[in-house]
Amino acid sequence: MVKPIIWSDFAIRDIREIYHYIRADSVFYADRLLDEIVTKVESIPPLPNCGRITPEFGDSSIREIFVKQYRVIYKIEEKRIVIHGIIHMARDYETLSKMDLPE
Repeated sequence: MVKPIIWSDFAIRDIREIYHYIRADSVFYADRLLDEIVTKVESIPPLPNCGRITPEFGDSSIREIFVKQYRVIYKIEEKRIVIHGIIHMARDYETLSKMDLPE
């Protein structure tokens, strides 16, 4: 069974901030990056374990995939896959620790 993808409020805020930041310089590149992120996220459900285990959490259900310089952090749950954040690779652990990951 393919699990549905749910975007957390944190992830939605992240993607909006990324989009608006890049859009200030180039609508074309902002649109392109947004498309790449969404396409990559949509590729997760058939093989949710394909992403790398996120080292900061050490939990096999919390994984990440990479799109350019961004880490897409997601959690594999019993009935769904939750996108918890899109984090620039230069951001630190403190940003990751603010994500609302359910136990």
